[in-house]
Amino acid sequence: MIRVVVDMIRCEGHGICAELFPERISLDDWGFPIVDPTPVPPGLETHARRAADLCPTLAVLLRTVEPGTVPPVPPRPAAAPTRASPNRPAPPRPAPPRPAQSRPGGGAAGSGRRRTGR
Repeated sequence: MIRVVVDMIRCEGHGICAELFPERISLDDWGFPIVDPTPVPPGLETHARRAADLCPTLAVLLRTVEPGTVPPVPPRPAAAPTRASPNRPAPPRPAPPRPAQSRPGGGAAGSGRRRTGR
């Protein structure tokens, strides 16, 4: 039997794997795959191989699993979306405001006076 694994370092979130193998792969809010960790039954191995072969970044991997060696996987609790995914950095912070600069020619901006150079 085989198990589907995704290399999250290589994955760029194209989502092709979830389209080709929706029985075991879904997408999170940011478009990155969430993989069912249970072994793939023989009837679905063709779909799993196709998803791995067509991944543009080769992030979908297939691992051989010996029968009886797979520990039971506890269900994962649904996590609320956070500001930053562990797979993506947080958006950049806005730049701090720039300090006011004096205008060439002296005087306060908007004073209505104009220097004539005399």
